[in-house]
Order: sequence, then structure tokens, then C-alpha cells
Amino acid sequence: MQPVVLDVDRFPFLLKEARVGVRRAGRARRVERAIDQPPDIGRHHRRAEPTRLVRPGQGSARERAEAGATLVRAPPRGGIVDFDLTPEQELVRKTARDFADREIAPVAMRYDRAEEFPWPVLEKMKPLGFLGASIPEAYGGMGLDPISYCLVIEEIARADSSIRGILSVNCSLVGTAIVKYGTEDQKQGWLPRLSAGEAIGCFALTEPGAGSDPGSLRMTAVRDGDSFVLNGSKMFITNGTVAGLALTFANAEPSKGAKGVTAFLVPCDGEGFKATEIKGKLGLRAA
Repeated sequence: MQPVVLDVDRFPFLLKEARVGVRRAGRARRVERAIDQPPDIGRHHRRAEPTRLVRPGQGSARERAEAGATLVRAPPRGGIVDFDLTPEQELVRKTARDFADREIAPVAMRYDRAEEFPWPVLEKMKPLGFLGASIPEAYGGMGLDPISYCLVIEEIARADSSIRGILSVNCSLVGTAIVKYGTEDQKQGWLPRLSAGEAIGCFALTEPGAGSDPGSLRMTAVRDGDSFVLNGSKMFITNGTVAGLALTFANAEPSKGAKGVTAFLVPCDGEGFKATEIKGKLGLRAA
């Protein structure tokens, strides 16, 4: 089997995988895939035959005669669609699966029954970089492509959905929101900390009387000089009692209804912030 070029600087855990060989050549690394079989790109692939709708009075005379207003086959276009994972994606999935089987599945029930946040599991996850899986490398994350990130979430969820929630909220709901909409100062200040697990993010949307309907939020935001004063409460916020940063939704202009709602980055050690544990939930009891 010919070695496949992978960048182990981005994914240092690849060096720990079984049957992975490394040959250094500058910044490049040549790493053999740590999976049983290479993908067979050509297996069971068939060329799709796109269809188009021919309506009465449209299309060629032959199409109208044969199809009327039914679907007729158009000539195939494009090449074969390859749904196989790349070698890099296979290794990411294998690493997440191995970690989930080894570190999460054996203790998931214990944390759920105790309704305890699984800090020891997260400490073991930090070196893998999964807490910043979807965050760009420029801000300390792994910079995974969407498929690789989903593979990580899928494998973690298979072992325990509480830890999946901790991870997906930190990466997707908080981290990705800052990447897309935050200022550069906000990105530099928070994304490296979220990626390293120095601060856990929570997504403070749901309220006791509003569910997840942002148009019905009761929390208000009143400008006070260069800052805002937020007043209100949230409920059932994943990571809420352990978070270092709360992406918090509040209505800054109630007269505009839902259009007055905006999001604020609220440090959880700030004045007036208080988080209370909720016991006896039906699920996600460790988050």
C-alpha cells in the first residue's frame, strides 16, 4: 500500500495510531493510513441520470410525443460522485471512536446517574483538540472540515449524548457564532480559550416562559455608556453551571419585537451572573 500524505502537524494524534509510519521531509509528513482497507473509489458507483420536466408545448417534438407532461431522461452530466471518506477523515473518525470507547462509554452511566459534569473526561479530551474541532487553526482550533467535525460529534454521541452536547455547544453554537459574527478582538480573546478548554461556552437562549423561541424573549439589554446591562433569566442551558462564557440573547429594543433581539458575549465571572444547577432532568443529566 502506498503511503498517503497527511499533515500530522494539524493532527498530532495520528502519530499515536497503530500502524502509522512517519517520514519527515520539511514540514510535510508521509503517514500510512491506520485503517484496514483503502477506499475503493469505483465500487458500486453508477452514473446518475438527471431528469427534467417537459411541459406541454415545451421541449422537442419527440419529447412532447413520448412524454407529454411527464419526466423524461436528460443526458448524464458530470462525473462520478465519490461518497467515501478521505484518509484524513477516516483517521479522525477512528480517533474519536477509539476515545469514545475507551474513555467515555465505561463512565457515561456513572456521570449520568450522579448528574455530575464529566471534567475528567474533558481533561483527557483536551490533548486531542476536539474542544476546538470546528474552530479555525488561526484561533487555536483544529480547523476540521464539516464532515470531519460531524464524524467526531457522531462518535462521541454514540457513547454519551451529554458529552456530545458539551462538545457541540462549545464548538458549534458558541465557537462558530464567534467565528462568523464576532469582532477580531472577540475572536482573539475567546476562541483560543474555548479551543483549549480553558473556558467552556454555553448558549443562553431558552427562558422559563419562552422555550427556544427568540421572538418571545423577556430578557432585556439596556445600554449603559459603552456597555449593556442585561436583566432576566435563562433555563436548561447546557454547560450553564460550568461555563466561562455565555453567548446570551436579550432584547435591546423591545418595541421592535423579535427584531430587537441580539446576542451578547457575557463572561460568567462578571458581576450579577449566577448559575443554579437543575437536578432530576430526563436526559443530558451530565451536561
